[in-house]
Amino acid sequence: MKKLLYTLSTLVVGVFSTVSLVSCTKKNNNEPEQLSKLEQLKNEISSLETNVNQYDEQINKTELEKQQLLEEIQKIEQEIINLKTEENNKTKELSLLTNKKNSINQQIDNLNSQIISIDKTSKKEKEKINLLTEEIQKIKNNLTNATNQKNINLEQISNLENQVNQLKTKTSQLEKELLEKKLNKEQLLLNKKETESKVNKFKAALDNSNKQKEDLIN
Repeated sequence: MKKLLYTLSTLVVGVFSTVSLVSCTKKNNNEPEQLSKLEQLKNEISSLETNVNQYDEQINKTELEKQQLLEEIQKIEQEIINLKTEENNKTKELSLLTNKKNSINQQIDNLNSQIISIDKTSKKEKEKINLLTEEIQKIKNNLTNATNQKNINLEQISNLENQVNQLKTKTSQLEKELLEKKLNKEQLLLNKKETESKVNKFKAALDNSNKQKEDLIN
């Protein structure tokens, strides 16, 4: 395009030079014909000038469009960079959430193991209760028999009293152990419930992060 403008400019200068030369050197009897020729040349020059101006406008317009396209390309490139950064951040966030979720799941497994252990202990405590029940029944029978005896001595009474006191001690100890186990189990169940609530929250955040990442990629 620049080469074309240069050619047209050269042509215009040449035509002006020719017109000047003709005006200065050729004055003869064919002046009407020369004037007509000059007028024709002037029209051609005017037409050429119009074309050159149009070409110049086209070039300026093309340069402007080129600049606008470059700006659009830069915006798109920046958007790509931003999306890539956001994707990396989402990937890191996703990894952190996954690690937290795995950690909490491990905590739940540990809590479940403790609860199972407490349940096993509860079975043992149940066996102790059964044994105590048997002892109570045995002592009751002994007391009944002693009451029915006509000649019960102090040694028998003292022996029965010792049995009752031992039974009281065992019962009190068992009651204390059961209460402690009950509190521990209730606390573990509460911890498990709170941990499961955290897991559900993290799972929701994880699902949301996965969806955002998929939307980002698509």
